[in-house]
Amino acid sequence: MATFLASEIGPLLDLPRWVRDLSPFTHVPQLPGGEVTVGPLLALLALAVGLIIAGLWALRRRDLAVS
Repeated sequence: MATFLASEIGPLLDLPRWVRDLSPFTHVPQLPGGEVTVGPLLALLALAVGLIIAGLWALRRRDLAVS
């Protein structure tokens, strides 16, 4: 929901550019016809992998009583 608001409604509300840049869709190329650059895609991939690792680590630390 937040990415929709930032990327689609942001220009209509004249939100600052840094707010609209919070959406990951502003960092990937507009295809077809856009030029594909590897840098932003690799940065988003690294962020996703980091969040997955952090989530799995937090899941293993949970102390749940199984009855």
